[in-house]
This record gives sequence, C-alpha cells and structure tokens, in this order.
Amino acid sequence: MTSEVTGLTVMAANLWHDWPRQHRWAPRLQAVADLAVAYRVDIMLLQEAARTRTMGADEWLARALGMERAYARANGAARVIGFEEGLAILSRYPLREPCTKRLSLAGCWRASRLELLWTHRWARCGRSQCTWV
Repeated sequence: MTSEVTGLTVMAANLWHDWPRQHRWAPRLQAVADLAVAYRVDIMLLQEAARTRTMGADEWLARALGMERAYARANGAARVIGFEEGLAILSRYPLREPCTKRLSLAGCWRASRLELLWTHRWARCGRSQCTWV
C-alpha cells in the first residue's frame, strides 16, 4: 500500500551568519537541521547562508539532511576576504534549472533572487524563489 502525498512542507529561515564572530555556528546549524527533520521539510529557503574558506552553511545543511542544493552569492567573496553570504534553496526533490537573477529595485542598490524549477513524481513542475534585499 502506498501513501498519498497531500502537501509540500516549505521552511524559510534567516541563518544569521554573525560575521565575523560566528558565535555557536555549528550548534545553530544543527538546530535548523533538527527542525527540518522534525517537520519533515521538503524545501528550505535560506537567507544569510554564510560561506567561509572552510565551511558553507548551505553545504553543511544539505549533507546533514540528504538534500540537493543551489546557492547564489549576495555579497562578500569567500576566496578573497574569507567570507560571503547568499541565498540557498535545499530540496528533497531533484532540482533543475537553478537560475540567479539580480534585481534593481527603487530605493535599493541591489537585490538578489534565486529561482529554481524542480520536479517530483506527483508534481510535474514547481517553482521556488528566495529573495535577498
């Protein structure tokens, strides 16, 4: 007997990178992972997904949760200054066509948007977006 899928659980989170101190970064990421497991999250939309030369929040969470991921840098430069932050989308389902778009909004010098198309056996095509302003 197969169970019917009745919904999609989406979690949005600002990971608060706390640069340059990075207080309790590992325990905070573990707490986010624990929430995702407890609520059986299918898709995660992440802001302030920090990356340094030695660690990436999106990479760590994707490994811990067994999810696919896509990342778009919003500011900083990990290779040059040792830190950057961006948007990430993690998914239990295969991701296709990750696309990063830079938006120009009135009164804001820049904004980033990460958009992904994804598929699943019960959903022909879905679209997820995450925006950083």
